[in-house]
Amino acid sequence: KLVFEELSNGAANDLKQVTRIARKMVCQWGMSEKLGPVYYSQGEEHLFLGREIAQQKDFSEQTAHLIDEEIKQIVSDMEEKAYQLLEKNKKKLKKLTDALLEHETLEAEQIDEALK
Repeated sequence: KLVFEELSNGAANDLKQVTRIARKMVCQWGMSEKLGPVYYSQGEEHLFLGREIAQQKDFSEQTAHLIDEEIKQIVSDMEEKAYQLLEKNKKKLKKLTDALLEHETLEAEQIDEALK
């Protein structure tokens, strides 16, 4: 988005992970200003199937809507912070990109050298 001014599917796994963490922040860790320090059960993950088993929610549809809003807000806020950080360090990002295009993988010393 920053470099090419368009979105791609490259961030799909990142979005999945940040959404999962934001959901835990809101539903399990009580890190929501709107909902407060309350635990909201979201189903259980079955160890063998690797996916959530349908389970009755212990909260209202209104609360479910607030949960969704809080998750979206957290993800949006973090996206903006990440964008600002990358924008602030755009020259370093370009140097690192050039080094990766040249070498494909970089060791710590090569990263340090590229960012000098």
